Amino acid sequence: MTFLKSVRDGKPSLGFCLDFSFHSKLENLSLLEAMTDVRVGYRAVSFVNLPQLLKSAVNPAYRERLQQRILLPGTPGVARIIRVVTGRSLCTAMPPQDFVPVLLSFMAEPRRIVLAGRDRVRLSAARDHIRAQVPWHQVYATHLSPASPGDQTDRLRAEIGGVRPHLVLLDCETLRDEIVMEPALASAYDGLALIAPAYFASAPAISGGSSLAEDPSLTICSPNKFSLS
Repeated sequence: MTFLKSVRDGKPSLGFCLDFSFHSKLENLSLLEAMTDVRVGYRAVSFVNLPQLLKSAVNPAYRERLQQRILLPGTPGVARIIRVVTGRSLCTAMPPQDFVPVLLSFMAEPRRIVLAGRDRVRLSAARDHIRAQVPWHQVYATHLSPASPGDQTDRLRAEIGGVRPHLVLLDCETLRDEIVMEPALASAYDGLALIAPAYFASAPAISGGSSLAEDPSLTICSPNKFSLS
């Protein structure tokens, strides 16, 4: 009860200082679409699930990381907790596996989108899914092999610097991936990033998809393709 009482003081945040976006789904779609066209520095979006919420309550370093992002409730459980502790009765879950495809469809104007992550199969499935569902966008991808943060930054700077993407979708399967990859992206990129591993995990494989998903040297080359480096 002490916890609940401490977070009912009128502030639109949880008791451990995490501020979520309390806009409606449509308002969040419009906001993120506008952000893809305005480069004012690196901005990241996280879809928070219950383990992340609990981790932020006990881990100050992780909480500080989340405080630097735009936060959306990624599961019904998190949305329910927010409704209870803030009184925001209209807060709804925005799971990345649903929200990301809707966002890409919502953006009617063509965008340059970069997918980045360590799992080649997940990158390939997400690339093929986006290409099939929203073919007006240009989709690029870069495979990030395990490396130091400096090497990750150099790789990202070299590969996405010439693309100038409107949006980066980052696949961080583990907390360690997130700790290494997200700061590297922030150092190399000055736009909007969605940290959405659940989307990559859910992207359906397209029948007859690219065999390049098995190639160890996937890198950015041209729109909607992987290339051999």
